[in-house]
Amino acid sequence: MNIIPKRADFIKLSKEGNLVPVYTDLMADFETPVSVYSKLNRRGPAFLLESIEGGSNLNRYSFIGCQPRKVFSADWEVTTILERDGSSRTVPTPADPLNVIETEMDQFRPVQTEGMPRFIGGAVGFLGFEYTHAVEPTVPLVSDDPTGMPVIHFMITDTVVIFDRANQTLRLLINAHTSDDPSAAYDDAVTALEQLYHALQDERSIAPTP
Repeated sequence: MNIIPKRADFIKLSKEGNLVPVYTDLMADFETPVSVYSKLNRRGPAFLLESIEGGSNLNRYSFIGCQPRKVFSADWEVTTILERDGSSRTVPTPADPLNVIETEMDQFRPVQTEGMPRFIGGAVGFLGFEYTHAVEPTVPLVSDDPTGMPVIHFMITDTVVIFDRANQTLRLLINAHTSDDPSAAYDDAVTALEQLYHALQDERSIAPTP
């Protein structure tokens, strides 16, 4: 795999922020966003984001996120945080449940690099209808919720596969956290890329770009 950036360039970029994208590009002539999502979803929580333009036309990119760093699921009383290692903890849910996500994301200073789409990872999830009550208290809460759905549910992912329809490529991308040891963070990102590559090879229909 041709991994970008190289170690020396990565260490330089780490001085600009604490989150640096490390990636490799693959040809994907026989892959679709759904087929990639299907492979990765077998290994744990994942999402597929499709860009739609004008209500019906697919845009250039599709994004498949997997292996979330954390998963947040909140009701009005308690927010459960599931860690990557499978452990979990709870914290009180603030008046605006989204503040939990905002606090988590505020710690990241992503480094901007050329040739990237606007989205390369972060918080992806949903707001339940009852979240309206947090921003407009005059909207009452229902007395009984038979669905048991959370008010908000978000995953924070560092691992993203970017499907580029224009070039028919897959970009395997790891957002490396560089705060402590940039060189070790680079090694971890390369290992994660290799694991992601092999996960997609289970039913091989992609190949490294020339």
